[in-house]
Amino acid sequence: MNRTAHQSNAAAIANLRAQIAVLEAAAGPAGFSDESNPHYVLQQLPVDLLSQAARGLLDLNAAAALELADRGMDVSGQWVGFKAASVSLELLRA
Repeated sequence: MNRTAHQSNAAAIANLRAQIAVLEAAAGPAGFSDESNPHYVLQQLPVDLLSQAARGLLDLNAAAALELADRGMDVSGQWVGFKAASVSLELLRA
């Protein structure tokens, strides 16, 4: 990994940590359940998928949007039905 890519990854990690801190503050004293805790959410992914995502070969944002559409939800997690979710996903891809 070259120096620029390493710096970019370091910045992305710092940004992710800041985002998690905001989520933790919003969760309040009760915190998160294990299944929704951002520290644990990726632990069940196989190493090869994690490695591909870390190298930018797998877009986890797109994978999450696709999974939501497959559940009939829009990107905010609201039920909209399968057809509307599919249309919404196509609009995101455009």
